[in-house]
Amino acid sequence: MRIAVAGDGIAAHLAALMLARVASVVSVPVGAGGHGLGPVGETVLGTPAWMEGEVAAAIGDLPGAVPALGIAFAGWSAEPWFLPYGDVGAPLDDVPFAQLAARVRAEGTPVRASDFSLAAMAAQAGRFAPRSADPRSPLSTLRPGAIYPAAALAGRLADMAARAGVERAAPLAAPMGSDDRLTLTNGTQLSADLFVDASGGAAGIAAAGWVSWRDWLPCCRVASRRIADAGGPAAYPLHAATPSGWQATVALGGTRVETRYTAAGEGEPYENGRRTKTWTGRRVAIGAAAGVIEPSLGHALQHAHDAVLRLIALLPAAGSDGGAEATEYHRLTAQQYDRARDAAVALWLTAGRPAAAPSTELARKLALHRRRGYLPLEDGECLSRDEWAVLLDGQGVRQERPDPLAAALPPPAVAAHLARLRERLVATVAAMPPLAGGGR
Repeated sequence: MRIAVAGDGIAAHLAALMLARVASVVSVPVGAGGHGLGPVGETVLGTPAWMEGEVAAAIGDLPGAVPALGIAFAGWSAEPWFLPYGDVGAPLDDVPFAQLAARVRAEGTPVRASDFSLAAMAAQAGRFAPRSADPRSPLSTLRPGAIYPAAALAGRLADMAARAGVERAAPLAAPMGSDDRLTLTNGTQLSADLFVDASGGAAGIAAAGWVSWRDWLPCCRVASRRIADAGGPAAYPLHAATPSGWQATVALGGTRVETRYTAAGEGEPYENGRRTKTWTGRRVAIGAAAGVIEPSLGHALQHAHDAVLRLIALLPAAGSDGGAEATEYHRLTAQQYDRARDAAVALWLTAGRPAAAPSTELARKLALHRRRGYLPLEDGECLSRDEWAVLLDGQGVRQERPDPLAAALPPPAVAAHLARLRERLVATVAAMPPLAGGGR
């Protein structure tokens, strides 16, 4: 099978690299700029799930990258909070930690999730250690991600794709028309069995309609700048709400990158939403060509990676029209984008910021959490149940009814459990080395 991948940045090089394992791949530059991931700015966040994949392992140390222990949020609620990459607390007699914290808090004792997360505590202290494979070690509760300089990541992936045998064609001369061929600047016509749009849509391969989510996520402009900074790196981005949107700040060591997301004003335009179809005929969309969600929770790279894995699993057999595969690819892709949208919208809704009524799935999740602390998970969720609990806890959303199992535990047992957890985490952070800068 011959697959043409159109695009210039991270999404295109990632798709070409991964698809080269199962097909003959030709890469077609588009010249549109960007990385095919949407409005990520000059840095890209690799989530724990991304880091556990084969591509992240093959990338290895990348100059300028730093480990990520989570995401810090400020201005979205009454108090700053932290979404950690790793465990928060530990259950007691099969009662989840979130329910233990809710029970203690209802009895009048303040509890912050970040005080029981090794990732959050280490990030605040400016310390870092790799995850331990020993389940007895507190370091086994870490699931670090990575903060990559976008240009460096694109370059590394391009080199890896070339070494994997990906052919590089002449640049695209014009967006793809109604026929299934690409016209290149050298005058040739490129044919293929599949055409993958990893250009953010500039290649014209992904031509289906667009479902806009601007009523939920009003920001539509992004502007990024680098500022010299004498400080060291930080193992997390800071996502701070602003009057006109929000700002992501990343300290890379010697440089601070600020990326502003606003509903008006200067910056590159973008629109949160997704395609009505992400695979039609021989045309497949991945990354921002398939859907765009501003990276308030940092899943753009993971979404592109998952889309390529999905495509590999559904590549049509010879002689097949690919109709069933295309339908399933779109169902799963749309499902993932819709659930990631709900997570981003939850930030806006729980912050009391203007937004349309939530989706049915998000409304049910919020209602069940408020009533009894229960968090139903849908297929395609980008956040785990524990991560949802931390997000809503950080946003000040409290459950009205205590969990009956948590309420039945003896108060001294709960207090002793929390004290042991805290003591062990404090000792572990103290023994961790300071975060070193430059490269991961």
